[in-house]
Amino acid sequence: MDKLFNLSIYGLSWFDNQWEQVVEFCQQNGFAGVELLATGVMGSQYFEAIPKELIKGLHLSYHLNWLGVGEAKNSLDLKELIENYRQELNLAAQLEVDYVVFHAANASFEEILTAEFKFSNIEILAKIAEIINQIIVGLEFDFKLLFENLWWGGLDLLNAKETVGFLEQVNSEQSGLLLDTGHLLNTTLEIRNEQEAIDYIEEVLSNYQQLDNLFYSVHLHKSLFEDCRLENRNKLYQQFKETIDLEEQEKLVGQFILQVDQHLPFSEVSPQRVLEMLNPKYITYEFVCSEKEEFINYLRIQDQLL
Repeated sequence: MDKLFNLSIYGLSWFDNQWEQVVEFCQQNGFAGVELLATGVMGSQYFEAIPKELIKGLHLSYHLNWLGVGEAKNSLDLKELIENYRQELNLAAQLEVDYVVFHAANASFEEILTAEFKFSNIEILAKIAEIINQIIVGLEFDFKLLFENLWWGGLDLLNAKETVGFLEQVNSEQSGLLLDTGHLLNTTLEIRNEQEAIDYIEEVLSNYQQLDNLFYSVHLHKSLFEDCRLENRNKLYQQFKETIDLEEQEKLVGQFILQVDQHLPFSEVSPQRVLEMLNPKYITYEFVCSEKEEFINYLRIQDQLL
């Protein structure tokens, strides 16, 4: 299992905008490389200097409303969506990555705040698979096409039959899964501590008859539900209903997502048993921080526990 950490082109400023410093940091701390966020890479002045051996994975851009593509005035144009993703897949080929990551979920702003989803997982995954197949048709690539779970409608990993059925609909022998541990923990309101978190992840994974080669990578972090977060959701939803300003609504939803999707390191109970169940090729320490010092501290906490 090779160890990575998440990085965006904007996070390069933590390393004085020098890729050589990122490479040195990886070497000093036992990381095989990074998982790079695709957003902003192609237009960056630092693109040409990216060391290909550093970038092991490319996290593709994400859109919420897959089922509404091309169906409303404010929705994404299907041709534009396909072209944008094909450009990102070409970028992945240029960088010679081992894998790319898609989010396979669908939700409106209101659904995110209420957790009441209009469409079933099967309907959502069928639509996403249909669009994915349009994106990849005619493309030749040798990297893995991984799909990451979320806690909204779509790929939540709670039903193994749905999950495997979705992969079978994608027209690529390179398709597989990326387990996001924090996102999986957000599918339940019952988790109060890390031991319960590990037990819950193992319980969900036990529903899969064959784990070998199914989960190619893991985003390793935790989110623990607290009662106050449910109260905050109700408060934010009330504010959401009281405004018709789209930017304000988007801000409220973003605020809630940040509260829920905590991206914190495991610090008390090791997730080693989960990793041994999956035996993934890559483990990505995925944290969201505003300061480099906090990010490095999280990396060290996770490292020491493992």
